[in-house]
Amino acid sequence: MGKFSQILRSIANIAGLALLVAGAVVFAGCGQHNTSQATAPNPNMGQSFQVVKNSGKQQNDDLANGSDLGRGPNYHIAIARSALGKEFLLQTELIDQVPVAEGSSLKSRIVTFLKRDNSLYMLETTTGNTVTTDLPQNLLLATFPIVRSDSNEIVFNFNAGMPVVYVASDMNDSDFNGSEYDPKTEFQAQQLYDSYIADAQVEDTATVHRLTIRQVAQLQHDKNDTLTPVEVRYYLSPYLPDKTYQPSEQYDDFNHYGYFQVAPQITESGDSVQYAMRWDPRQTITYAISANTPPQFVGAVKEGALYWNSIFGRQMIKVIMAPAGVTAPNPDYNVIQWVPYDTAGYAYADIQADPRTGQILHAQVFIPSAFVFGMENAIHRKIRKFAADAKSAATVARLRANENLAVQRAAYAEIRATVAHEVGHTLGLRHNFAGSLAANYTMPARQQLIKNYLLNPTAPNLPKNLVVTSSIMDYLLLGDDIMVSEQIAHGGVLSHDRDAILLLYKGIQPADNKWPLFCTDSATDEYYDCKTFDAGSSEVSFQAWESQSALAHLPNSLIEHYIAAKTPFKNQTMTPVSEVALPDPKEAAIEMLKPRLALLEQLTPQAGILGVQQSYDTVGGFNSREVQAAQANYLMSQVQINGGFTSLLAFLPPTFAMTQSVRLDQLLRGVYRTGVGRGERQFAFSDDEIKTIEANGAEFFTAFAYEYNKINLEILAGEGLGKLQFLNDPLANRFGNFLTNVAEKIIFSIQSVDVVAKVALPVFMS
Repeated sequence: MGKFSQILRSIANIAGLALLVAGAVVFAGCGQHNTSQATAPNPNMGQSFQVVKNSGKQQNDDLANGSDLGRGPNYHIAIARSALGKEFLLQTELIDQVPVAEGSSLKSRIVTFLKRDNSLYMLETTTGNTVTTDLPQNLLLATFPIVRSDSNEIVFNFNAGMPVVYVASDMNDSDFNGSEYDPKTEFQAQQLYDSYIADAQVEDTATVHRLTIRQVAQLQHDKNDTLTPVEVRYYLSPYLPDKTYQPSEQYDDFNHYGYFQVAPQITESGDSVQYAMRWDPRQTITYAISANTPPQFVGAVKEGALYWNSIFGRQMIKVIMAPAGVTAPNPDYNVIQWVPYDTAGYAYADIQADPRTGQILHAQVFIPSAFVFGMENAIHRKIRKFAADAKSAATVARLRANENLAVQRAAYAEIRATVAHEVGHTLGLRHNFAGSLAANYTMPARQQLIKNYLLNPTAPNLPKNLVVTSSIMDYLLLGDDIMVSEQIAHGGVLSHDRDAILLLYKGIQPADNKWPLFCTDSATDEYYDCKTFDAGSSEVSFQAWESQSALAHLPNSLIEHYIAAKTPFKNQTMTPVSEVALPDPKEAAIEMLKPRLALLEQLTPQAGILGVQQSYDTVGGFNSREVQAAQANYLMSQVQINGGFTSLLAFLPPTFAMTQSVRLDQLLRGVYRTGVGRGERQFAFSDDEIKTIEANGAEFFTAFAYEYNKINLEILAGEGLGKLQFLNDPLANRFGNFLTNVAEKIIFSIQSVDVVAKVALPVFMS
């Protein structure tokens, strides 16, 4: 649910880097201004900066004096000469304008201003950017043309001096970007075009001392001249840090927990220090729910944010309604912003912090309506599937009777869980994709729990000791999201959330250092069981269940394509049943067989099983063979529990296409004949449409079975046989026996792989 803008991860273009190089040359030589000697500014921002809005006369005067500045922006900025050389905090938001205005925080910087000749220069202070103050050093960020000046102030053209935007993010991921200071990362820039200042204002109140500048521009993303409309919002304020705040250093290499961090700072010894992002543990954090949030979901948003009070063990979080007109990003409010965007692919969180200490100063959360729209559709589909599998008419009737209420409750629960997840990010926490490994249910039990929820949406009655996940920072499947949402709504405390927050905010580690399993984004390709959108404590069991369920419900999935065509997105045209394009059978087979490839990848020395490896203090070197053996033994036990290789790697039987066609007919003339599709719109299939779907379905099932068996055989021949050289004897023997059985019954009895697939290979039994 968390996202990072492509802009923040792109590399600076040539024009932006050229500007940086040119800026470095400006101050080369003797007599440099050492920004490490910058001093504290006047707390009253109005004593340091003023906004000068150009009058028509001033523009004419500029033109008459040969300056082209009069043709430029409507706003200039005035800096008091007394503010030169003082430290200011510069925070930046990059706000994409299409398809919806969404902000991403850029690296916060401590800056000073210097006048030389006819220009004003903005430099980043050297603290954290230098190993010594013995050598003069300057970090030029921007050169502003001076419009006019006198003995008291300097009026400069901010827009003309900011033709680039520095795109390093405020939220640092050391597992991706490294924990060592890297100037190439810290000073990445991208070119702006056709920019102007839309607004500028200085605020001085009891709590706010700030200059805000809104620059509207086109941003060049790459060297292909792709331009994107953006707004760059600058917040400049006196840098007056809380000297009683204690920064938090956490170095665990993401083995047990993960936090967002500010950018690494270089020290006088030449190494780097990096601080975790967190709020001041002594303060209360107030989140403001945006005024456009649908009334029926305001409670869900509030409950999601307040979940963290159970984790902190006190009222750390407070929730209010944002005043009308206040939207994210807003430096005065930590806004949980509702975004009316039904097709968005993500929600996300955003943080701005003190670059020297990691103290979080401001945060925001974006929650798109897609989570409601997608949830409604998913619940209708799930109810249809449960109704189709039901063994009694009473169960079907009850599911149908509760359908609308179940959809509403599930949407409410999904918003609650999504907000809790994103607020967790704004507290400093990274994802934990190992959360589901703490689950204590079986896969059949999980299905029954979800079914019970849909049958009793007003009183889910979840088991008291049920564990769905150890962390709301996981990416969970629909049913698990609903269940954990209900738990946190009633005071549930998830173990990894508790332990990670206790360490970050109080410095307290779990008793006996027994951490729940943890893995984050950078480890999803490293461990077999570090996966997003999975369920249960065993990845083998989950993949086995999911594969079997997908095959068993293939007719259901096929019908859903036709339901989607009858109830398209709001502005799309309905597609006639006769024109609906079904998935490519080969692509569908490849997708369904991916879990087998993932399983076979575990039969190699490079395999990684998190649940096994994190039981060791260290992994590698002297104990590599021991860890590999433990992983192989664990995998063998899971294979046996789930029916052995003959079940996990089975072929489709000769009757597959026929039985699927029969099932398709039953569904079309039963629970799938009418219902509710996307956007809460009704659908119904006529007799002629049913005949068309059945004809198409029969053709699809036949082609699918052919491709499935052919690809499965290729997987076993190409990926399977090579594994025997690594496996320990017990696992090798069982896998070898399975492959021998396949070879004897198929490879040596039928010459052509095509023939093998066409006859729909039988399931091999032990």
